[in-house]
Amino acid sequence: MKREIWARLACALILMISVAAFAFNGDPYNTHSWIYSFVARIAPKDEVARAEAYNKLIREQDINGLRQATRPDVLNGAFWGAVAKISTLYPRTQPVSVAPALYSRTVASGGVDVSTIVLTSDYAGGEVALSTIYIDNLSGKVQGFNVTVYSASDRRALGFDPLHASMTQAAFLIMAVLVFLFTLATAYKCLATPKVKWKWLWFIFIMAGVVSIRLNWLTQAVSVAPIDIRWGAAGYWQALFGPVTIYVNFPLGAVMYWMMRRRLASKTPHRPERRLTDTDDTPLDEGLMLLARDASGWKELYRQESTGRLIEKTWPNSDEHGGGQSQYTIISEADARARYVF
Repeated sequence: MKREIWARLACALILMISVAAFAFNGDPYNTHSWIYSFVARIAPKDEVARAEAYNKLIREQDINGLRQATRPDVLNGAFWGAVAKISTLYPRTQPVSVAPALYSRTVASGGVDVSTIVLTSDYAGGEVALSTIYIDNLSGKVQGFNVTVYSASDRRALGFDPLHASMTQAAFLIMAVLVFLFTLATAYKCLATPKVKWKWLWFIFIMAGVVSIRLNWLTQAVSVAPIDIRWGAAGYWQALFGPVTIYVNFPLGAVMYWMMRRRLASKTPHRPERRLTDTDDTPLDEGLMLLARDASGWKELYRQESTGRLIEKTWPNSDEHGGGQSQYTIISEADARARYVF
């Protein structure tokens, strides 16, 4: 009984984590979501402030400010051409909010110390500007930038809306859910079955998938990755301001478990079992009806239908491969009640 409880808890935990990851996945377009709150906590405030100030200089076309805040070797014709071009992309209104979406720092030999900060500027009309600022920490100046502006229609197109899914999208979603449930049910069967050899290795193998089939939610293009081993038979991801990608992995471990489950749960193959008898001539391992099993899975209580005797089956050498030889012993009603619930 305890084995089934642990199996249910493990599978319920996997299900809750999967549902939570799907339900509470941060919105890359909402600057008030938990993603931006997390980045704001880990990113150095002075570097974020420097990036926000530089982003404002670009947006307002402050030439003098850009000269002072940019590394001199970057100030060339290509730089000023990019600044002029980017100025035409920004919405004419001021952003409602600006927040850091990504932060990283690269330190290497040869005097390299660069912070990369991605800022999201949200506008009232639904537009979003994604600004990447590269700060040279040795000089304290910016050594490069990149700006991409998304319209309100771009945001809607990149979103995930299963209620308005096409036939292709709906079919792929159903396949992903079915494969996930099949894998989860197989994992429960593996954990709940007593004396499965290498149980936890099988559990990991069952939950892992191979040969990924992916659907780009925006373009509805389907691709196949022949070598793609990942935890979970189905799921999805979305890069920052990129399309949603749903993947389904072939559940090789789950399929192999169902094909081999009888051999995996077999008891001591090719070994004779020890039989103990009392004054009755009926062997103790014949005509048995299972009544109960203890929490460890290595002790079982039976009633012999022909004699009515209570028989306890144990594996004294359970640490051996396959559980070792089993042993049958007659026990009293009182002892059986004390050891088992039946």
